[in-house]
Amino acid sequence: MTSSVGTDQAPSRTVRPGTGTRSILWLTIGAILLLVAMAIVALVVVSREVDAARESHAATERTREVLRAINRVFSALRDAETAERGFVISGDEAFLQPYHEAQKTLSSDLEHLRASALDAQGRSAIEELVAAAARQFSFIEQVIDVRRAKGEEVAGALIGRQTGKRRMDYIRELINRISQREEAMLADRLETYRQRAARSEAIVQIALVVAIVFVLLAGGLLVRHT
Repeated sequence: MTSSVGTDQAPSRTVRPGTGTRSILWLTIGAILLLVAMAIVALVVVSREVDAARESHAATERTREVLRAINRVFSALRDAETAERGFVISGDEAFLQPYHEAQKTLSSDLEHLRASALDAQGRSAIEELVAAAARQFSFIEQVIDVRRAKGEEVAGALIGRQTGKRRMDYIRELINRISQREEAMLADRLETYRQRAARSEAIVQIALVVAIVFVLLAGGLLVRHT
């Protein structure tokens, strides 16, 4: 009786060529697509934040310009009033130089203030200031004309009625009210601008960290499948 002597062999597995390569290829494509999607999302979000930050910055600059224009208006009125009083006392036209300078700049500064008001409350306050400034400058012109035509005593009596002083006090009150409001808005806008800038920076940092993590994960998977 013959017996065959042999060794048991495990059945061989058929390995399909290219399976590992395809897995690596799909992993690579998936990682790239994921990174591209993340980059697009981060770009869109950051773009919106940057646009909003620009708007906040523009509003901040507008508020600063309003404050500068208010200061210019008050300075022009104060200089014109000082020039008027010096001219009434002395009769010397040289004292009117600051008045003439104010005459050149006041109208443009008032119009600039009008154009700078964005909301209804701000427009109302500025229109009130523009009207008060126009009345005060008209009064100063009246005093100067009276001094030229009727002399120091009559012009001095006109000043003595305290009309100009009351109007300047009212203008000061208006300017303080507008300035306080604009300064509060400026503080809010600066804070908004700071928050948006910080948020944009955080979004970029998070996107970079997540991208690095996914690259490392993809690299690890690629190493395991090679």
